[in-house]
Amino acid sequence: MQTRLSVARVCIGVDLTRLGRTLSSFGLTPSLKNKRLSMSPILALLGDHHIHILAILEPMVPPDFPIFCRQLGFTLGLGNISNKIWIFLKFGLDYTVSLDHEQVISLIVSSPNFSQPIHTSCIYAKCSTVDRRPLWDSLITLADNYQNIPWLVGGDFNCFLSEDERSGSDTNRRLDMEEFNAAVVVCSLIDLGCSGATHHTWVKNGLFERLDRILVSPSWGDIFGKSVVSHLSRVHSDHVPLLLRASNSIHRKPAAFRFQKMWIRHHSFLDTIRESLGMLLLWYSGHV
Repeated sequence: MQTRLSVARVCIGVDLTRLGRTLSSFGLTPSLKNKRLSMSPILALLGDHHIHILAILEPMVPPDFPIFCRQLGFTLGLGNISNKIWIFLKFGLDYTVSLDHEQVISLIVSSPNFSQPIHTSCIYAKCSTVDRRPLWDSLITLADNYQNIPWLVGGDFNCFLSEDERSGSDTNRRLDMEEFNAAVVVCSLIDLGCSGATHHTWVKNGLFERLDRILVSPSWGDIFGKSVVSHLSRVHSDHVPLLLRASNSIHRKPAAFRFQKMWIRHHSFLDTIRESLGMLLLWYSGHV
């Protein structure tokens, strides 16, 4: 019998590539379907992308992490104090909790593949301006306390940064934008932007807004020089999934070729050349 999760939101992942090996950390896929979400869409997204951290927002069931870890293919699972945010970690990642708040859970994540630990914060913000203020204060405190650790902040902020991030409404959201922008500036966070079919991440009744995003600290680029956020296709949801691919692979220049004159005097030189050319021509003839 297939297990079903009652959820309003599922966060999917960040691909972190290091030296040719891919890890993952964060992203977002909210999903609403009669307030119940089948495991199959989650498993399909996990199968399409190499995800190492999965976050589920607003679960409607008690946290039975051993069962969900086994079914989703993760090693560790934990939730925040309000049980509104769940996070699952793959094998090889270790963590300590830096903040457990009703609107954010933050982890210091370490791995043998990281040159240093990274700070990861998953957000599920309140809907009202007043209720979001403790979230902004908490992020500012985290920024002060962990200045030297590369920081990634992502999830549903339930507000946007500028008017061009919404359409279909002229409701006055100026105060929301001002407070969100102030928190981003004080925390020295950088919006990674996005690519994909749509700029907005949430749609309902003709209203389009960019409520979900991924922000990073300036030091994030010291470890992951290339970070790209993609908006994936919506799956039975009014939110789109976000996928962050972050790479710090070292690209070495090809070594210079040096021809040694002594090779010519070797007794098998001509035979080796003939064999090499023969293999090259055979390869091309088989792939034309």
